[in-house]
Amino acid sequence: VYSKWERRTPLTPAHVKKLVDSGVRVLVQPCTRRIFSNRDFEENGAELTNDLSTANAIFGVKQIPKESLLEGKTYCFFSHVIKAQKENMPLLDEILEKNIRLFDYECITNDDGERLVAFGEYAGKAGMINAFRGLGEKLIGEGFSTPFVSVGSAYMYPSYVAAVKNLEYVGSKLKNNLDETLSPLVFVFTGSGKVTYGALDVFKAIPSTFCSVQDLGTTIKEATNKGIPIVAAVAEHSDLVRRIADDGFDKQEFYTHPELYKSVFADKVGEYMDVLVNGCYWDSRFPRHVSQKDVRENKFKKLKVVADISCDIKGGVELLRNTTTIESPFLTSNNICIMGVDILPSELPREASEHFGDVLFPYAKSLATGADVDSNSIAPELERACIAANGQLRSKYEYISKLRAENERGVLSRSESGAILYNRNTAIEGTAVFLLSGHLFDSGLINKWLDIVEENYGIFHFAEAVVRPNQKSTVLLQVTMPKGRAHLDAVEQEFRELAAMEEYTDAHASVSKMPESYCSGDYEATLSAFNFGDTEQEGAATTTTAPQILFSSSNIVITILGAGMVAAPAVEYLSRNGDALVRVVSAMEGEANKLCAHNSILGRHNVEAVTCDALTKVDEFAKNSSAIISLLPQTMHIPVAQSCIENSTPLVTASYVSPEMRALDAAAKERGVPILCEMGLDPGMDHMSAMQVIDEMKEAGHRVTSFTSLCGGLPAPEAATNVFGYKFSWSPKGVLTAMSNDALFMENGRLTQVAGKDLLKNAKPFRMYQMPSFALEHLPNRNSVAYGHTYGISDAETIYRGTLRYEGFSKQMDYLRNLGFLRDDISLQHILDQLKGEDMSVEICKFLAIADEQVASAISEMPAIDGFCKYLENKLAYAEGERDMVLMQHTFNDNERVSSLVVYGDGNSSAMAKTVGVTAAVGAELVMGKDSVFPGGILVPTDKSVYIPGLKKLEKEGLRFRHFA
Repeated sequence: VYSKWERRTPLTPAHVKKLVDSGVRVLVQPCTRRIFSNRDFEENGAELTNDLSTANAIFGVKQIPKESLLEGKTYCFFSHVIKAQKENMPLLDEILEKNIRLFDYECITNDDGERLVAFGEYAGKAGMINAFRGLGEKLIGEGFSTPFVSVGSAYMYPSYVAAVKNLEYVGSKLKNNLDETLSPLVFVFTGSGKVTYGALDVFKAIPSTFCSVQDLGTTIKEATNKGIPIVAAVAEHSDLVRRIADDGFDKQEFYTHPELYKSVFADKVGEYMDVLVNGCYWDSRFPRHVSQKDVRENKFKKLKVVADISCDIKGGVELLRNTTTIESPFLTSNNICIMGVDILPSELPREASEHFGDVLFPYAKSLATGADVDSNSIAPELERACIAANGQLRSKYEYISKLRAENERGVLSRSESGAILYNRNTAIEGTAVFLLSGHLFDSGLINKWLDIVEENYGIFHFAEAVVRPNQKSTVLLQVTMPKGRAHLDAVEQEFRELAAMEEYTDAHASVSKMPESYCSGDYEATLSAFNFGDTEQEGAATTTTAPQILFSSSNIVITILGAGMVAAPAVEYLSRNGDALVRVVSAMEGEANKLCAHNSILGRHNVEAVTCDALTKVDEFAKNSSAIISLLPQTMHIPVAQSCIENSTPLVTASYVSPEMRALDAAAKERGVPILCEMGLDPGMDHMSAMQVIDEMKEAGHRVTSFTSLCGGLPAPEAATNVFGYKFSWSPKGVLTAMSNDALFMENGRLTQVAGKDLLKNAKPFRMYQMPSFALEHLPNRNSVAYGHTYGISDAETIYRGTLRYEGFSKQMDYLRNLGFLRDDISLQHILDQLKGEDMSVEICKFLAIADEQVASAISEMPAIDGFCKYLENKLAYAEGERDMVLMQHTFNDNERVSSLVVYGDGNSSAMAKTVGVTAAVGAELVMGKDSVFPGGILVPTDKSVYIPGLKKLEKEGLRFRHFA
């Protein structure tokens, strides 16, 4: 039984009578808990029986116990599997194994995606009634007796009508019985669906005045003057979130690209709101309306009660740590009363069942007759709601398997009892010892830190504590986050943010992470709290498994030549396999060691730093490696490739295939050695994503008549703070020289050539699909026409590849070009001398101030472009904490198909490093796997054997293309 309070029925006795009268035989399992009695159903023509084996369709409300499922039957109930909810995955497994046809009420929708069969309205009604009860109990606890104290939970009333009558009475007593220090109480509602509609239907029983969120301040003052006890507002989407770049809002863009938005809810309502009634949809991509951080920073100064009717655990309201029960509906967090009952409609079972049955009834008969889901005899609303049939997920719901794998990443399996079995290596990666010092105990800071660990489902252990009352104390705190390093990093960040808060200034707190050698890798004090699915029986040797098995072979050695900015993500990805040694080679003293100490890699014993000139030992590396990734400059790839061919070692690079590399194709084919080039972002991910769509279109019988591919590495909107809208995370020379490249492309059947000197004048405005807020421009990128042959679309009328920049970039750069800054035949000093006495009022010159600064002689004597590059390295550098962004978009046949990618940098790596480094690492994984079918030769990732597995692996790393048709 899902809950003792579950008394609802999908169909009432009145609905049963209609079915029986139409010739349908109805079987009802006897039950004494239902709101309608067994006799009610019998008197309306139902047969009472526990044997449902002859039924064509079986209707329930909540999840049916998996052991009760009958093989080969049709079931209709709320399964709660469409978000891959981990607690319901065993149920889904049983449904698939028993070849059950599953329809989910939640998925019965119209053509616009609107849900047709739902209890949401009654969840809102019951939740609002309970919110009033919670408010009364909260206020009495604070010493205020109010009429709300006489409100009970919804289930305590004999009917919904009785509950509303009581509220009307309570409302009539409010004006003269609410202390003036409380009045007016401010309620804020979120959501615009049936849940919020139901809540507002109840709320109108209480006298109040409504206003917009923007007018709260003014309305509260007016209400105070007029003695109005309650003020309420319904928050629009734009009151919850705003675009990071410009504070704007576009609903479609938000749902498509929520990463472009930030929460503004605390800023809008934090100083006013007493009660939050949360009824809006939220998923893990969205910013939270009420975060732990905002609450800790006291941004919700008056918040007393949260009625989280949506009931997303640690979701939009992060304070909701777990669901609450009907008999005990409230929990307290940060002195806020929170309700999180997940079966609220069960508190109004009669009315909820009558409403639900009315909307379900039209679909019930067709299911009862056993209509085939794949035939035209079933309503499209039902066809859309069929999650599983014939032992497998239907195509629309195949994403559940991928989402499930992502949700359980770090979780190896479950025991027979259903307990989570964690992966030991993942948990070890999520373990560290923190040195915490300051006034930890008298300030209460230590308790807040421990709350952070527990709120994120971690375990802590005091390895050592030196406590000095009213003085600085020192604690060595061991923490394990069982789902791995990313969760540990997030907790560490919260530790540091808390220590830096103004209210703890006097605590003089500091946070640092101890080296792994502190515990010599012995973390049993916290690891012992978890079940590990990779631990042998007691008494046997303990073995571990990597969080993701990358290769099935053993004794693997991957050598990465170059330790620059893109190397760290590649090393992190490949070193997850504990059976593989990842060797990082750099000629720069300390560079390889620094990379291996990167916070995403630190502590992994299978990473080795080597300092040497790679080309002097390339034969040795090739002989002793399973694969080599060359991240060296393009001109250095050739001797590496020659050695790899000689020693039969696969090679991966992220660079374009040069004529010199192409000349090695025959030798590589003869030796059967794959040399996989162009395995980065652009080139690399662009090839794979483009070919995926092109091949799909061809297989569907469509001709590709136009193809446009645009890509750019840019500062994230909040970091694009200069007149260029551009910053450099490495030497700008490549970017500046590219502005002088000739370009060739085909547009509407016309071949167009652009000379390098005119390239910047050919920039055109651009807006990404479903991202209209980004003011961008694109420049032609080299020879696009050659890609007609590469992609098998030589007969297309338009073939265009371009580079993305923020709008205005090309105009500014063209101005500098005309001044001579991009020339290599005169010195920078010569340019500066020419500018003396010139009017430097132009915005770009004011920003650069290069003519006013004392430029070092070493730079000024360089060729203009080289000296200018050195100057820009500092002037246009990323500041601490700023992030970059990668944008890519392909369009086919004038937007008939669109494929787009948006990636942001994070605390571990830039977006550019991630997209290039991880892609190269995936390439190494593919060419050296035991099942590799790669032929020898110079290869690029345009073949299905590369792009199908490659894109799947990249998607698991969060590098996912979105497709629109």
